[in-house]
Amino acid sequence: MFNLEKIINNIRDFDDNFGIAREHIETKSLSDFVNNNSQVIYSELQKALNTSFSGLENPEKYRRIAEVLKSLDIVPYPRQARLIAAAIEHFSREKNLLISSEMGTGKTLMSISIVFTYMYLHRKSGNIALLCPNHLKKKWEDEINKIFGKSFKNIEVIQVKNGAEILKFKGKENKNTIRFFYLF
Repeated sequence: MFNLEKIINNIRDFDDNFGIAREHIETKSLSDFVNNNSQVIYSELQKALNTSFSGLENPEKYRRIAEVLKSLDIVPYPRQARLIAAAIEHFSREKNLLISSEMGTGKTLMSISIVFTYMYLHRKSGNIALLCPNHLKKKWEDEINKIFGKSFKNIEVIQVKNGAEILKFKGKENKNTIRFFYLF
């Protein structure tokens, strides 16, 4: 688990190990502090978060993911592609994932691309349930159609207003189709 107090103490120890007496430490802005201690912060965050993604050091390992992402009608930016690759690797060990980011960073694109790419690489078809707020239902449907519309004809987007609607598809799986059911 992420422990901010431990990271700060390690940074203090780092400063102390280099002979800097605490009474001689001047007050700095947060951005100056982060810039001056970025390597220590990065190292401690890696230990605390136990990161395992090695795409930057070993891009060949993620070649197949990159090929799928390049074939989408909307190709993710490099940072988005790295998050997608890390998430797909994460799903090989875990069953859930949380993406938290600012507005406009492409969370919708990344979320849809993660699920699709994972299923595509594992040669799975099936149904994907998306929960979204009512005011985003049209955006999600449009985004799915923009991402896959021209390149992949085996995508269906189905708006589900109640539980009975989803039952129509029970037992009617199509081995060549990925269905996005979005519930709101």
